[in-house]
Amino acid sequence: MAAINYSDKIPNNVNLANDRTLQRALEHWQPEFLRWWSDMGPDGNVTARALYPVAAFNATDGEFLVCWEGGDVAPGSSESEIYCQRLDGATGGELGLNDRRVSDMGPDGSAFHAAQEPAIAWASGANEYLVVWWGDDDTPPLGRNEDEIFAQRLAGATGAEVGANDFRVSDMGPDGS
Repeated sequence: MAAINYSDKIPNNVNLANDRTLQRALEHWQPEFLRWWSDMGPDGNVTARALYPVAAFNATDGEFLVCWEGGDVAPGSSESEIYCQRLDGATGGELGLNDRRVSDMGPDGSAFHAAQEPAIAWASGANEYLVVWWGDDDTPPLGRNEDEIFAQRLAGATGAEVGANDFRVSDMGPDGS
């Protein structure tokens, strides 16, 4: 088997390059992961995009959660949201819903609101993931172009949303400014 470059092939925030347990898991599912990565939008659609991937390993269920910023960049439809996919730790096969949308910044299809650059962590005690991103959402009391940090908790075993939807983490200045 060819050597896997853990730093270049799968950008991440979990330090895969120094974790031998995760490296062994990657050797089994990385080829399938690379095939799956082009799944955003229909084949041949150059306006669909998937950017800024991050991954976390759930040792309780033996699976990964991969999240990314994705959307359609066609003229008049430049919505950008956060999507996630669970992957089997042994095979790399997709688990659960395909390309589950996690964020809800502004009205659907709005080019004026966005969720960008996700990060992810897994909490073993709760068997939950926490997905965070920065975004622009004018849901009151926020105003347009008021970038803040948002988060969503996801159940480790299913990827389903847990608790409040897109809860705001930061509070940078007066609301609505």
